[in-house]
Amino acid sequence: MLVIAGLFVPQPQLAHLTRNFLQIKRQFNPGFAPAGAHWLDLAKTEIKGADLRHDLRHAGRNRRRAVNRFLDKVIQLLEDTGAQLVARIYVKGPGCRFDGRAVYTSSVQSLCATFQHFLAAKDSRGFMVADSRTPALNSTVSHSVFTQKFKATGDA
Repeated sequence: MLVIAGLFVPQPQLAHLTRNFLQIKRQFNPGFAPAGAHWLDLAKTEIKGADLRHDLRHAGRNRRRAVNRFLDKVIQLLEDTGAQLVARIYVKGPGCRFDGRAVYTSSVQSLCATFQHFLAAKDSRGFMVADSRTPALNSTVSHSVFTQKFKATGDA
C-alpha cells in the first residue's frame, strides 16, 4: 500500500499550528529534547508513523494510551486550525507489478492539482512542500512538478 497525503493549512493558522504541535510533541515525548532546548531541536526530531503503529500494537498499556492521546491531540489541533487533509491511496494487488516511482510522482502531481483547485476556489495563494523518504525521490518529484508547472503549453 502506498499513501501520499497533503495537509492544507490556512496561512494565518500556520504559526499557531506549529507552536502547538511542538508543545504536544514535547508533552508526549519529553526525551526528544531536554527542558529549555530550542524549539528547533524539538522540530528536527521526527515522529515516525511506523513507530506509533508499532507502539499501538506491541507496547505496554501506558504507552498505547499515550500514543492514542497524542494522536487525539494532533487531530484536535488540525480541526481547530481548519487544516484539511487530502490523500491518494494505492493498494498493490498480490503478484502485480507496481512502479512505485511512477505512482509516487503522478500522485504528487494530482495533489498539486487538487491544491491549485482548492486555492482557486478560495481565491487565494499558497505553496507546497514535498518531501519523501529519499533524495532520489525528492529529485524525481521536483522534476515532475516542475515540468507540469512550466510545460510549453503553459501552467498545468
